[in-house]
Amino acid sequence: MNVYAVGIDIGSAFSKGVIIDDRKVLWSSVTPSRGDHKLTGNNLRDELLTRTGLSPKDIGFIVATGSGAKTVGFADAVRTDISCHAKGIHSL
Repeated sequence: MNVYAVGIDIGSAFSKGVIIDDRKVLWSSVTPSRGDHKLTGNNLRDELLTRTGLSPKDIGFIVATGSGAKTVGFADAVRTDISCHAKGIHSL
């Protein structure tokens, strides 16, 4: 059984989303934040799931970061940008 993870970065100007299976990127997306961070986060999640054919039940963990991270109500964790950068660098 695959374990999928989602990362949502809600920035002040642009927001990004990615869904991975272990270390393989299945889909990623960048979109303008447009001021409604909650809606932007929901739209990113929906796009990631639609594009990969996965359902919310398939996702093992969701982390949010960025200036609007606290508006991502479906996230399992909220982390600072710098801690996400460090984790990414460490994994590389």
